[in-house]
Amino acid sequence: MAQVTVGVPTYNGETHLEESLLALVAQDHPDFRVIVLDNASSDRTAEIAQDICSSDLRFFYHRNVETVPATVNFRIVWSLADSPYFLWRADDDVSSPSYLSA
Repeated sequence: MAQVTVGVPTYNGETHLEESLLALVAQDHPDFRVIVLDNASSDRTAEIAQDICSSDLRFFYHRNVETVPATVNFRIVWSLADSPYFLWRADDDVSSPSYLSA
């Protein structure tokens, strides 16, 4: 179990998702995982997320079979977390490398 889970619910986030996830890849915190939950996007969100998740074992990708209300998507991400600390990041958030450590 990681110390921190970062939840990234997304829907059609291809415009900024890659930059956002790469900023999380670069975090200097030693013990975290990222859950990307795709709300059945119709753009390149799945491809972008799967590429990053397949190259970094701290990242997990899940996709809803069909689009659900945003609040449900958020609850699903929350339910997948099992760490003592949790935080949300939007699919267009870009963080400095020390964000999680701070």
